[in-house]
Amino acid sequence: MSPVKSTPQWSLARLVIWLGVIASLGLLGWTLIGGSAFFQPRTIADLMKSAEYIHPVESTVQLCQEIGCVEGWKSSVGNFLRFKSPGQAEYWATVLGDGSRRDGEILVDFSGLNLDVSQKKAAVDVLFSRKDWF
Repeated sequence: MSPVKSTPQWSLARLVIWLGVIASLGLLGWTLIGGSAFFQPRTIADLMKSAEYIHPVESTVQLCQEIGCVEGWKSSVGNFLRFKSPGQAEYWATVLGDGSRRDGEILVDFSGLNLDVSQKKAAVDVLFSRKDWF
């Protein structure tokens, strides 16, 4: 009994099928991570779209003049600041200490404000809106 030899047409057909499967899986993966939006920086303006209850006001010029952030918003629960890099945000979170919280390149500064627990919770909920805590 001799082994069955593969014809060039059969090998080409298998190659096309495998390339189709790989391309389909890649497209599915791209869709699941959010497509090109996954690689876009998250802005504070995006966070504020669903946070009208904290009365956000864009104030980049006033808030970023001294500390070098790229976006700044004032709100009733603190100032939201976006920096060029997570490292720069981490630096300012360290400088501000316990009066701030940070997620990546975005920081909320509620130092100098007398906030109750529910107001601090509102600030954290906006900052970490993409995180599922429970």
